[in-house]
Amino acid sequence: MFGGAVKGGKVLGRYPSDFNQGEGNNLALSRGRMIPEYPWDSMWLGTTEWFGIPPNSPGMDKVLPMHKNFASSLLYNKADLFNDIAPMAMSVQSAPMTSEFADNPTEFVVSTAMRCGMTEVDAREHCRSNCTTSSDCPFTMTCFSVHDNFCGSIPQRIYVNPEVSIDTHRCGTSEIRSRTFCGAPCAWSTDCTGGETCHGVHANYCGSLYTEV
Repeated sequence: MFGGAVKGGKVLGRYPSDFNQGEGNNLALSRGRMIPEYPWDSMWLGTTEWFGIPPNSPGMDKVLPMHKNFASSLLYNKADLFNDIAPMAMSVQSAPMTSEFADNPTEFVVSTAMRCGMTEVDAREHCRSNCTTSSDCPFTMTCFSVHDNFCGSIPQRIYVNPEVSIDTHRCGTSEIRSRTFCGAPCAWSTDCTGGETCHGVHANYCGSLYTEV
C-alpha cells in the first residue's frame, strides 16, 4: 500500500522462517505453496474503516462478512495502517437517500446520456462516465443506453458491494424519483403517504451502502 496517509516503510505480518515441508512446519505445503497466517480481511479492515465505515457496524459486516471469524490480533485497524489524516470527504449511507436532495423542490435535470459500466444498472446507479461507443469505456466496461436518471443533479454515489434490490415497486411522485430516492416499498398506492403513489421501478441498488462524492 502507498499514499499520503499510509504508514509506510514497514512490513506487516511475519515472514516465514521455513519454506520446507515437514512435520514441524504446518504452513508449508508441497511445491512451495504456503498457508497464510493472516486472512484476506487483515489489511482491508483498516482500509474500509479509513473510508468511513465504522468497525463492528452492519456496514463493516456487509463489506467484510468474514472478519468476525478472526482474532483481532490478526486484523489491522485504521491506526495500524494510516496516519491521523482525514480521508476524502465522504458520507457512508444506505439508500434511501437521507439528504436534503430527497425533499428539495428543485427540479432535477433528467439525464439520458449513454454511460460506461459492467451492466446497465451499474452504469446508471454509479453515474459513470458518458460514452458513445464501448471504445470510450475502460477495458472491462461496455457503453450502455441507460434508463432516465438524475446523474449530474445529485452527488455521485459509489456503492460498496451493491446488490440489486428485490423490491419492484416503490412510493414516490414519479418512477424516477421513487427509484432515485428509494421510496418505501409498496404494493398499492394506498401503501404510500404524502400524496405519493406506488410505481413499478427499474432495477436499482436501493438498500446497498454507498458514499457520495
